[in-house]
Amino acid sequence: IGSAAALILPLRSIASLYNHAGHDPGRLATVIFTRAAAGEPLGVMLTHHNIISNIEGFEQVLRLSNGDAVISGLPFSYSYGFTAALWFPLIHGMTAVYLPDNADEKAIAALAVKYKTAMLLGYPSTFEACIRYCQPEDLADVRFAITGSARHSGDISKRFKARFGIPLFDGYGTTELSPVLSLNIPDITDKDVQQKGHKDGTVGQPIPGIAVKIVDPQTMARQPIGGSGLLMVKGPSVMNGYLGNEAKTSQAFKNGWFATGVLASICDDGFIRVYEDAPEKGRKKTS
Repeated sequence: IGSAAALILPLRSIASLYNHAGHDPGRLATVIFTRAAAGEPLGVMLTHHNIISNIEGFEQVLRLSNGDAVISGLPFSYSYGFTAALWFPLIHGMTAVYLPDNADEKAIAALAVKYKTAMLLGYPSTFEACIRYCQPEDLADVRFAITGSARHSGDISKRFKARFGIPLFDGYGTTELSPVLSLNIPDITDKDVQQKGHKDGTVGQPIPGIAVKIVDPQTMARQPIGGSGLLMVKGPSVMNGYLGNEAKTSQAFKNGWFATGVLASICDDGFIRVYEDAPEKGRKKTS
């Protein structure tokens, strides 16, 4: 808005955009509704601070610059698209290219070549389309291919890497977390220091600024490393609550921690495994 305003508004009006006394990072930025499996969707209230904090967290592990381009077919009505596909590239002055159809393989190939795309965001169907149609040279500039919002088998990741020579990374998040909780990223080598960035079968490590723990769903007692239980999260990107629903908001928080409602375990190297089904009672998962 600042650039557009400079062309059409008097200087005094422009100044008011940046100096308004009501500007507060804790103010409500958006309400995004969850996709409820049962019952009515919940309106998740996200503040400016929630969204910016989430962006600052995952940008620290994604080495991108304002000269890079991002292609996405994610809708902005979902938190993944709203934060990662819309505001992340726009805030950092990156080129953002949007697909009306996230599985339009011809458009993905043409746009990836035209804009020398560094990051491709999508659903599993996006990357299935790439495998079907795109040639390896079409995605030659892609450094980050990240899928989310839908579960998939590890087979697609293997086929994507075999065809294009780059990993397809998984992450995990929910609308209530603005949304990114964790990411798999490329392994990092800096001189003699090596750090593992991704691990098969996991959703990666928590992004900077996010704390996680695993607790027993009944007693809320903290579980040891490798033990399965309820995934709890704390950090600046955790939502401000559910719109008009104090009861649900209260239920979602336990002693200051947000209860994700999913069962998971944390490996001894910090990678998180999320289970589709509840593990057998008392069974421990190790990684």
